[in-house]
Amino acid sequence: MDYEDLPCDKNKAERDLRHFVIKRKISFGTRNEKTSRIFETLATVFMTFWKKTKKNFFSEITYLCI
Repeated sequence: MDYEDLPCDKNKAERDLRHFVIKRKISFGTRNEKTSRIFETLATVFMTFWKKTKKNFFSEITYLCI
């Protein structure tokens, strides 16, 4: 590796996606391409927001939805 601070594996990224893979397996995925895209977008937005505001995620998301 050229960079000392970069890990040589992608375990963190795979662990971050694990919840969505399990959700897809339990619910048998989505029915069409449009709902797949909607789910991808919402999952990205919520996970980004979760990483920024872990301690008060639910109060912040409730405030945004009102």
